[in-house]
Amino acid sequence: PAVHLHYRSTPGLDAARWMDEILDGPPRLRVRGPSGTVALPEPLTGPLLLVAAGTGIAQVLALLEELAAQRVPADRVLVVWYIDEAAGAYCAAELEAALPGIRVEFVNSGRQYD
Repeated sequence: PAVHLHYRSTPGLDAARWMDEILDGPPRLRVRGPSGTVALPEPLTGPLLLVAAGTGIAQVLALLEELAAQRVPADRVLVVWYIDEAAGAYCAAELEAALPGIRVEFVNSGRQYD
C-alpha cells in the first residue's frame, strides 16, 4: 500500500515541530478509519466551486477524481486554492491530471513566515 501525505512544515508552530519529528524518525504509520463525510451532489446539475487552503487541496483532489469518474465536464468546475507562495502549489499538475481542463485560481494569502 502507498500513502500520499500532504504536509508542509510551518516554522514556529508546535504541531509542525511535532510532525517534523515524526517524519524524521523511522517510517511508521498508524491509520484511523475515516471520520466525517464529503459528498458530491448526484447528479451535478450546476456549476461547482471547490475552495481549499494549503494542504486542504488533498480533499479537493479526491473530489476531482470522483467528478472525472462521473464524467463531469471540467468547464463546470472551478477550484480556488489559497496558498502562501508559488511553491505552495505543489500538486497543481495532479489537479490537471485528475480532471483535464479544470480551471484553478491561485490566491496568495500574503502570509509570511520567519
